[in-house]
Amino acid sequence: MVINVDKILAISVIFLLSSCKFKDENKGITALTPRVLLLCLDGLRPDQLDIARTPNLDQLIAKGTRFSKATNIWSEFEPYSGDSAPNWSALLTGFLPDKTLAYTNDTISQSVIGDNGHVYNEIPTIFGLLKSRGVVNETGVFSSWKGFSAETGMLLSNSTNVISSIMNSPLGSGEERDAQTLAHALSFVIQPQPSLSLVHFVSIDKAGHTYGFTSSEALDAIESIDIRVGKLMQTISNRSDRINEKWLTIVVSDHGGVGFYHENNNEELTRNISLIINGDGVVENSELNGTLIDIVPTILNWFEVSDPTLKGSSLIDS
Repeated sequence: MVINVDKILAISVIFLLSSCKFKDENKGITALTPRVLLLCLDGLRPDQLDIARTPNLDQLIAKGTRFSKATNIWSEFEPYSGDSAPNWSALLTGFLPDKTLAYTNDTISQSVIGDNGHVYNEIPTIFGLLKSRGVVNETGVFSSWKGFSAETGMLLSNSTNVISSIMNSPLGSGEERDAQTLAHALSFVIQPQPSLSLVHFVSIDKAGHTYGFTSSEALDAIESIDIRVGKLMQTISNRSDRINEKWLTIVVSDHGGVGFYHENNNEELTRNISLIINGDGVVENSELNGTLIDIVPTILNWFEVSDPTLKGSSLIDS
């Protein structure tokens, strides 16, 4: 029998190349662990972001996408309120106030948001959605705003079973409170399995209410928060297992503000929000303007799961 050496070599090479390709594809799909950092910058007007010195946020924009036409829960058919509670509720759940019942800050205790099964017609949060699909490990919420606390009647009071760490609401100035928020968040993102971290800074909003949303004090608050964002990003970059992780960073605000206030969502400078998305290998969905109800579908997409009941759309094609 004559052995065709060239044919055997050719078949061997094809087999080896196929094997290598299979392994590389699997490495790209399965080896990287998804992580999300959700940075909620209360009261950050997009035009003020253009003015302030923000090298760290600028770097996220340069390597990611800024949605320049993003709005909060406003629509031409129903403006809703520019209050924080209805807008952050939409970010947490992907639903508008007609479902969450968090119409204003004054009605926050009437909301039906929760993951503990304690409320009739309960609307789950992103934390509960991810937990129910078994795709997350540790999750954390770090904010000095009472609405994000686990206190009775607040947005997360019925979600304590699906969130690993919820920061207590400290006292002090906006700067002092944000400093404590950063300290807690830094301690969390160095943990082995920080699947989803929500970090909420309040000092821009506090400066806006006290001095005006276009004041020098508000700009100072933006620049201070940018430094804190830089510390978070550097800590994530230094993670020992960073090479095996894929991180998605979402920077978003809930409202802008006119003068000292932001309740009137019919004001363009109130309803326009800052929205930046930066992630490993992310391709943004450029056809979308971006709203707060798109955040939950975007995060679900990052973890390669979905929820057909949501009305929003993923802002990425990961």
